[in-house]
Amino acid sequence: MDAETKSDILKDPKIETILHSELGLSILNDRIKSHLNISKEFANFLKKRAILEEQSAKDLQKTTKSFLETFQETNAPSTSFPAVLVKSLQIHEQLAANSFTQYKAFSTCSDELLDFYKNSDRKRKSIKEYAKRQENSYLEAVVQMDKSKARFKSAESDYNHTLDQKNASDNQKKVGFFKPKSNAQLSRLEEEARSKAESAESDMKSKIQSAQTAQQELLLIHRPNYIKQFFSLQREIESSLNCNYLRYTKLCETHTAMNGMLIRPQTVSAQNCGFEHALDAFDSNADFRQYVLDSATRRKNDQNPSDASKTKIVQPPSSYGNSNHPPTPPSVNISTPTNPTHISNPSTNNFNRPIPSTNQQAPNNQKQPSHQLPPSPTKSQKASPSPSAMKGPTVPTTTSPSPTKSDTVRPLPELQRPSTPKSSKAAASPPPMSIHTKPNAADLTTPPSPNFFPTQSSVDPPSKPQTPITDSTILFGAHLEAILLREHSNVPNIVAQCTTQIETFGLNIQGIYRIPSAAPKVLALRQQFTNDPLTVLNSPKDYGNDVHCLADLLKSFFRELSEPLIPDQHYNDFIDAGNVEDEARRRDAVHRAINDLPDANYSTIRHLTIHLTKIKDNSDVNKMSTNNLAIIWGPTLLKQATIPEISSFSRTIEILIDYCFTIFDYD
Repeated sequence: MDAETKSDILKDPKIETILHSELGLSILNDRIKSHLNISKEFANFLKKRAILEEQSAKDLQKTTKSFLETFQETNAPSTSFPAVLVKSLQIHEQLAANSFTQYKAFSTCSDELLDFYKNSDRKRKSIKEYAKRQENSYLEAVVQMDKSKARFKSAESDYNHTLDQKNASDNQKKVGFFKPKSNAQLSRLEEEARSKAESAESDMKSKIQSAQTAQQELLLIHRPNYIKQFFSLQREIESSLNCNYLRYTKLCETHTAMNGMLIRPQTVSAQNCGFEHALDAFDSNADFRQYVLDSATRRKNDQNPSDASKTKIVQPPSSYGNSNHPPTPPSVNISTPTNPTHISNPSTNNFNRPIPSTNQQAPNNQKQPSHQLPPSPTKSQKASPSPSAMKGPTVPTTTSPSPTKSDTVRPLPELQRPSTPKSSKAAASPPPMSIHTKPNAADLTTPPSPNFFPTQSSVDPPSKPQTPITDSTILFGAHLEAILLREHSNVPNIVAQCTTQIETFGLNIQGIYRIPSAAPKVLALRQQFTNDPLTVLNSPKDYGNDVHCLADLLKSFFRELSEPLIPDQHYNDFIDAGNVEDEARRRDAVHRAINDLPDANYSTIRHLTIHLTKIKDNSDVNKMSTNNLAIIWGPTLLKQATIPEISSFSRTIEILIDYCFTIFDYD
């Protein structure tokens, strides 16, 4: 309907008659109020729709970001399907950005419509006041006219009554005691009544004229004026509603089209591939091949080097004098024949080296290393070394726990054995090779005897050439014992570096170990230690000035150990210790379980417990109490544990932290 047609509706006889009557003002006012209510409701709808878009965008962005960080951290980037999911998550981030744009557009539209509603309502009230004023002016004139008519009728009645009295006095005789009024009195009354009647008549005519003038002005000027104003305001409101509705539809269409172009673009590229085409990068065969190769490499690196049946050791060429006898097959017994464990007596505090002898060769079945094994973490703090251990090499007394994967270590460097003459028939049992012993100062400074290292002419030639097995540089997912053997330390370098930096710069940071860091920072620092496990952190700049990054990396390291820090064969000991009700007995049970740990696990958990104790000592600032630390570290140090087991182990962690220096020595 065009503007001319809309204006012609006011010329309709029926419409014109009704609008120009006394009902016109209320009808038009109610019509405008109805349009304004529609505008207000539409604006409120746009506002709520904007809030929904904002909330949806925030939720989608938060969920996508959280899942993307977690997914990239916990899944191998080398496979193709994770890359497909990452691409789809990135598309979800763009969808969230589009929703934010839609939210802003809806908010702007709603605010503008609300402003228009307020301005239009003010115009309506102004027009209504003007119309009321003119209508009331006419009604007041009519009321005054009616009053003047009433006064005129009253004056006219008085005048007629006076005339009747005057005419009756001439014919009336004296009756009673009252004397009738004289003609002069009657004439005076007549004159007064006529004067009042004339004045009332003049006022009545004036009021009638005023009422007629007000009526003409109302019907010819004021009513048509405010009718046009109301009608014009109605058209403005309708135009605004139409415009904003079309604007809303365009926004919805644009938003849907933009999302559709993201989900399924017309032109596919590497940066804009959509959901369906992102799956083109998925290659199941390549993923399976890469997974098998990586798994084989990882299991090869994590094999048990203490298993003599699986450990390959290269023997250098040797000869027994004239080399006429067949070579002896190379074999090395890492542990005693009856006890497969490699854990040495905690009281042994020196390297177990062969006793030098100048007169007699070692038996043929005795093996000796060509060089000293690297030191590994020991439990020498748990017991003082015996005097005999300080005087010279002795045969260590080994414990015999059930062999499990916690006893595995990295493959050792090349081991050589000294040649023995065939005439030697000594049947002395060979001393076991101690792997987990801590060298004392005398052993490190005393040079080996001349007979310790065999010469080229005194060793048997190898029966078969063998390739040396080099130690892997894997860090995350490796065996703890293998890491310590490779690094020649009691505590992994990554653990020492992270705890040192946290104790230096993070003891007073609120929520340490509870508040996560940004995933890119953690991944960058993880890659740095992966490339160089002996990385040294000198300042906060080395890890992006984010101590939470170190905390996340430390938890990730312990979580990804091929064997948990609490080995499987000791798992139940710690769970049972946490279930003890009496605190003193629970402390003793935890102490016994700690002392039974292998050296590598003992030294590492000791270092970690002392570190957590320092964190707890500053709990008034960092808000990390013993209970908070136990809740966080309980699931981290265990794998595939049930909720009751995690709860029991958390109580064990609390005992370790609260009685740290009762269970461990500080030095």
